[in-house]
Amino acid sequence: MFWFPTVDVKIVTEKRNVNNERIFAEVDNYVMEIIRMDLAEWLDEKHRKQGAEVIEDVLYDSFVTESKVNEHSVNVICDYRNNDLDVLAKGIVHIRIRYQQLHCLNTTELVYTIDLSTHI
Repeated sequence: MFWFPTVDVKIVTEKRNVNNERIFAEVDNYVMEIIRMDLAEWLDEKHRKQGAEVIEDVLYDSFVTESKVNEHSVNVICDYRNNDLDVLAKGIVHIRIRYQQLHCLNTTELVYTIDLSTHI
């Protein structure tokens, strides 16, 4: 296993249709913490799937149970649909998160890009 210092890793967040900045900030804090737990593992397909499941579970447990987010709207994608082999070979991983805040029509979409290219 490799250890990557977080200082050298670039993580970019794109956000669309954010209805509530406070909820976004909470979601972002949870997601960034999960991403940084083990950066090297995001390059492995099995661990990307597990990481996406952990993010989805945390969002569900933290936001759906507190009635901040619609129960059926939490969706985390971090597989072949948004990470093709060419991009992964360059050390770049994309995580797409969608959720719908309660009582809102918009679905918030967050895209995290993890650039591990300086470490492969």
